[in-house]
Amino acid sequence: MQNGKMQELMRKTAGRVLYNGRMYFETVVIPNAEDSGGNSYLYRITDGEWLYTTKNIGVGRKAVIQLTATDVTEQNRKNLLLQRKQKELNEFVDRIEEVCRSEELLRVKTEIHDTQNIKLTTLLHYLRNGTPPTGESYNAIKESILQSISQTAPTLTNPKTMLETIIRQYGHMGIMIQISGDLPPEQELSAVLVKILREAAANAVKHGYANVVTVDITYNEKTVVMRVTDNSVLPPKEIKEGGGIAGMRLYTETLGGNLTTGYSPRFTLTVHIPRKEGESNG
Repeated sequence: MQNGKMQELMRKTAGRVLYNGRMYFETVVIPNAEDSGGNSYLYRITDGEWLYTTKNIGVGRKAVIQLTATDVTEQNRKNLLLQRKQKELNEFVDRIEEVCRSEELLRVKTEIHDTQNIKLTTLLHYLRNGTPPTGESYNAIKESILQSISQTAPTLTNPKTMLETIIRQYGHMGIMIQISGDLPPEQELSAVLVKILREAAANAVKHGYANVVTVDITYNEKTVVMRVTDNSVLPPKEIKEGGGIAGMRLYTETLGGNLTTGYSPRFTLTVHIPRKEGESNG
C-alpha cells in the first residue's frame, strides 16, 4: 500500500508511480541512493533528502518487504552544520595550540637569552677593550652560561636583589646604570621591569657601545612607567626589532602593558604597565 506522499516521491524520483514496491526499490532507489547500512539508503533530490529503509514483515503466511521513506532533509542539514562547527572548533583549537607553542618557545628563548646576556656582554666588553678576563673569570662565565642554557625555568629572586645584581655586574665593567625612582611594591610587576631593564642594558652595551644607562621609574595608582635611555651611538637607520625587543614586548604585554621605542635625541625605550586594582597601595 502507498500513501500520497510516497506516490509524490515516486514521481520525483522515477517520473511516475510504480505500484510494485520491490521493482521501485531495486530499479530506482538502489542505483541512485547512497547505502547507509542496515538496509537503509539515502536518496538526494533537488529539494531534500530521503532515507529509504526496508523491513521484512509477515502478512498471514506470506513474508513481504515494507518500504519506508523518511524526510531527513532538516536533520541532515543540522548534522552538516554541527560537523562544520566541529571542524571550525577543531581548527580553532589547533590554532590556539600553535599560538601557545609559539609563545612558549618565545618565552623559553627569552628566558635563556636574558640569563646569558650579561655574561656574554661581559666577554664582549673585555674583547673590545683589549683586556681579556683571567682564566678563572673566563671559566666562571663559561660555566654560568652553560648552566643558564640547561635551566628551562630559571628561579626568580627578589626584584630588588635582581636589580642590585645587574647594577653591580655592569659596574665591574665600568658601565654605570643610574636608577631614578623606586620599583613598585608588586612583585610580579617589578620582576618584569627588571627583566626589561636587564635586556635593554645588554642591548645598549652590545650594539651601541654605551657605558651609561639611565633608568627613570615613576608610578601612580593606575600605571607604572619606566623609561630607559643610554649614551649609545645611534645607528644610521631605524633599528630593526629582533629577539631582544620582541622578548621585552612579550613581558610587557603579558601584564597588559605596551612598549615603545624612540631615537631622538637618544635611543629611548618606554614601558607603560597598568597596576592591578587593590595592589597599587602595596
